[in-house]
Amino acid sequence: MGRLGFRPEEMVEIWKLILNLNGIKVEGIFSHFATAAPLDREYSNFQIRRFQELKNQFQNMGARIPFWHISNSGGIVNLPQACFNMVRSGLLVYGLYPSDKKIPLLDVMPVLTWKSRIVSLKKLHKGESVSYGRSWIAKKEELIGVIPLGYHDGYDRKLTNRGEVLVRNRHAKIVGDVCMDNMMVLLTDIPDARVGDEVILIGRMGQESISPYEVASWYQSISYEVLCRIGRGVPRIYCWKDQKIGRSSFLDSSFKIDALSRVI
Repeated sequence: MGRLGFRPEEMVEIWKLILNLNGIKVEGIFSHFATAAPLDREYSNFQIRRFQELKNQFQNMGARIPFWHISNSGGIVNLPQACFNMVRSGLLVYGLYPSDKKIPLLDVMPVLTWKSRIVSLKKLHKGESVSYGRSWIAKKEELIGVIPLGYHDGYDRKLTNRGEVLVRNRHAKIVGDVCMDNMMVLLTDIPDARVGDEVILIGRMGQESISPYEVASWYQSISYEVLCRIGRGVPRIYCWKDQKIGRSSFLDSSFKIDALSRVI
């Protein structure tokens, strides 16, 4: 990666240095793929070879190191020969592939839904605008819905006039600048929308869905960033099958994972 850590040729001296430190017990040695994409395996295979050579060298020295790991989610699905005796699943935990290409040998299902509700409805007349900067102006009478969520919560401001949400099983376009704590959606084609209606930012509603890959494509980012930026102030509700088993938020982090054992 050229980021942190040590070069392979430095590792023996580093190991000797660590052995002379008090209170340090080495549990594992790891590296990280610079690229684990299915169409670009040359460099990944080079990294695997170097990592295996290092492992062999340490074994020949008699060093007892329990865990050797290099595979992230991309490595798990594209480079099974690199699993060693531990892997580090990241995006796969969300039920998402490391790219927007489905892997036939691995069947995963998205588990995260990001949702909110409509808190206000209003009509705009032709020529009227909504939000800062007047970046969107009504060309006719339009129905606008307000969602109490914005870039403070991790919904990027670059999604202004680009993003979409789901309302009543239909797509609704974001109009006007995404604000700190609010954003507006165009509901003219969904006239039955009501205050209190559920809004899906990421997830499925009826036959329609919005994936993190789509959200990322709208502002030239990656799905990892979309998920990581969901703010701490957004409450997390944990479900097992159809049952809610816990809730946590920035203001109340009292959720305990042992609730899952009671459901099972």
